[in-house]
Amino acid sequence: VCTQHHHWMPLRVLHIANEDWLGATQVMIEHPADCWEHELFKETIVKMGTSDVCYTSIGFYLKHAPGKLHDFLMTVAKKVDSERVIDRKSVV
Repeated sequence: VCTQHHHWMPLRVLHIANEDWLGATQVMIEHPADCWEHELFKETIVKMGTSDVCYTSIGFYLKHAPGKLHDFLMTVAKKVDSERVIDRKSVV
């Protein structure tokens, strides 16, 4: 129902309440104007296991919040392979 009616913020809240960190992260990436918040995004990504979403998020930050990329990278530094991050940055 949330997706049908484009209620992205409530959908994000539901994902977080159900501890669906991947779902919450994906909704924020897909609809940043409606439901992305930097601190909350970092909190949800940290709760996930190692995932390709961490790498996808780098491109997201480069496009939508380049000024907060450093803070994001410091948060996920232990979860990602630095060589893969460098490769990802050169592709994006």
